[in-house]
This record gives sequence, C-alpha cells and structure tokens, in this order.
Amino acid sequence: MAAEAAEAIETRTSALDALQGRDFRYLWFNAFSFFIARGMQMVAVSWLVLDLTDSPTLVGAVLFAQGAPLALFSLPAGVWADRLDRRLLLIASQAGSALTTGVLAALILAGAIDTWEVFVLAFLMGTAMALGQPSRQALVPSLVGPERLMNAIVLNNLVQNLSFVVGPALAGGLLAGLGFGGTFLTQVAILLAGLPLLLAMRAPPVERPATQRSAVAELREGLAHIADSPFIRSLFVVSAFTGVFFVGTYQALVPIFARDVLDVGSTGLGLLSAAFGLGMFFGSVFIASRGDLPRKGETLLRSLFIGAIVFFVFAVSRWYALSLVTMVAWGFGAAFFMNLTITLIQSHTPDRLMGRVMSVQALAFYGMSPIGNLEAGGLAEVVSAPAAAIVGAAAVGLMAAVFFVREPELRAAG
Repeated sequence: MAAEAAEAIETRTSALDALQGRDFRYLWFNAFSFFIARGMQMVAVSWLVLDLTDSPTLVGAVLFAQGAPLALFSLPAGVWADRLDRRLLLIASQAGSALTTGVLAALILAGAIDTWEVFVLAFLMGTAMALGQPSRQALVPSLVGPERLMNAIVLNNLVQNLSFVVGPALAGGLLAGLGFGGTFLTQVAILLAGLPLLLAMRAPPVERPATQRSAVAELREGLAHIADSPFIRSLFVVSAFTGVFFVGTYQALVPIFARDVLDVGSTGLGLLSAAFGLGMFFGSVFIASRGDLPRKGETLLRSLFIGAIVFFVFAVSRWYALSLVTMVAWGFGAAFFMNLTITLIQSHTPDRLMGRVMSVQALAFYGMSPIGNLEAGGLAEVVSAPAAAIVGAAAVGLMAAVFFVREPELRAAG
C-alpha cells in the first residue's frame, strides 16, 4: 500500500515536472492569458458576423481572414524566431493582439461597426498570432532539458486546452450579459494582464551560425530538414489535412450548429467550444501522467480515426447533451494528436532550426484551417451544416486509415 501511494505521488509530481523551471513557468502562465483571449476571439468574432450578416458563408470567410495570416506569415515569423529575441517577438504579438481587439471593442461601443471592419481587424488579430506562435513553440525546448521535453510540450498544450475551455465559455456568458463591446474589452484586459510575465521571463539566446545568411537561405535549411525525414514529412501532410477538415470545419460549423441545428444560442455555443477544450485538457493530463508513450505515431493515427467517428456522431446528433459529450470525447482524442505531433517533430529537430520547423508546422496545421473555414461554410450554406461536418469526418477518417497502412515510418515512430 505504501509503495502504491509513493508511486502515485511520484506520478503526480512528474506530471508537473517541467514547471520546476522558473522561466518555463512564466511562459506557461502567460499562455493562459493569450489563449483565453484567443478562445474568446474565435467565438465572439464568429458570433458577431453571424449577428451582422446571418450568413454561414461569411462566418467561414471571417474565420478565413483571421486564420490566413498564419499561412502568409508563419514562415517569415519562423525565420525571425531563429534570428531575433523570441521573448520580444512574443511581447509584440500579445501587445498587437490587445491593440487590435481594443479597436474592435471601441468601434462596437461607438455603434460604428461594419462587417468589412470586422474582417480587417480579424486579419490583424491573426497577424499578431502568426508573429508569436513559432517563437512560443520554439522557446519550450530551450527552457527545459531534453529529459523534460515531452512533459513541457504536454503542459504547454494543456494550458492551451484549459484556456479553450475557459475562453469560449466566458465569451458565451459575456455575450449574453455584456454584449459584444464588453466581451471584447474583457479580452483586452486579459491580454494586458499576461504581459508582465513575458517581461520577467529570461530566454536563452538563439544559437546562430557564425556567418549571417539570407532569410531565404535560412528558410531553405529548415525546409531541407523536413524533406530529409520521411516520417516528419508525413506528419506535416497529416497536420495539413487535419487543419483543413477538422480544425477549419469545426471553427466554421460549430456556430451554425449552435444557432440553427441545436437552437442553443451564444451560451450554448460557448459550452460546446468549452466541452471540446475540456476534453483536450483531460487528454493532456492523462498523457502527462503517463510519462513517455511508446509508438507515438501509431497512437496519433488511431486518435485521428476515432476522432473522425466521434465527429460523425456530432454531425448527426440533434440532442444537445449528446453533442456536448461528443465534443468532450473529440477533444480528448485531439489532445493525443496535437501533443504527439509536436513531440515527434521537436525531438527530431535541433534548437537552431526549431523556429523555422515549427513555423512550417503552424502553417501546415493552423495555416491550412482557413481553407477548411471557406469549404465548410460554403458547403453549409449550399447543402447543410451536418452534411459539411460529415464530409470533414469522412475525409479525416479515410486519411488516417490510408496513412496507417501506407506509412510504416510514421506508424512505427516513437
């Protein structure tokens, strides 16, 4: 009995092992403010456009505008992350996000908001996100030792997952209670509250080559690292496919399901998004408590196949309670995909290339989701939101099955 208790204590301690490092701890707590605000933005911006236009296509389009900068600017941001001070890039990213969100809040409170202004500001919000995301991910391996890398990655994703529980739920409640202006002002306050943590954080200098090369040459070096590894190439293809048919489809369709299919309004939308985040949170906690996982590639592909089945159930559900359950289950599986993908990439990438490689990962996953926003939003308007969700579920399920059979390097990657 005593041995079992000691083992349980050791497991709980190891699940938070990376937080022993002061600077990773600051980065980790800062992520709460950034991603809570980000989760609120996704819900509030989509609901604002739906309220202004009553168009599923334009909901998909504004999410495209918000996500497109990740496709446009992730690669140069990755080069900057390997050249410049990553901490300062993060500070600029968070301050820029607060500024653009504040402008949107001011326009709403002044009664001067128009749809085109929402699109422009959504694009600028996405630009701020694109500037900092490669630096945020590249900082993790430099703040912890290799023996704590997977634990740090899981904890980093875990805080994002928890933020995506709190953010959407908070946005749904604030939209009902304070309206759009108060909701966006709250986001500004949350973003500003996280800046002192970045100011206090110390980040090690980036290892740079003795001879400075052009940005194009440095980007080519990062791409060559990806091209030379068959299973990393496969990971990027899987990430891009999932970004289109899971992430993009989810972002565009959940507001439509909340209003038109399940009839639960903005509060129900917030709870649906929070349920997905809750599933990701518990999935990340489970992974963190297990330590290192064998056969990560196989587990990753299985999680995608199961996720496709769960998303199909969500697509055909007309019962809100069942839809909430499927969101939790889908989020639990998504935690495996996101944590294992980043762990496999970062454990096979040197620190001097980390910003560039992670910028390509952001491009493949988040940068491709705007295409899914357009595809799912347009299909929902022409056919229906459930039909668009079924298309996304079928596409990811088929892709996971094909890669499981045809890509042994990825399946065996550990």
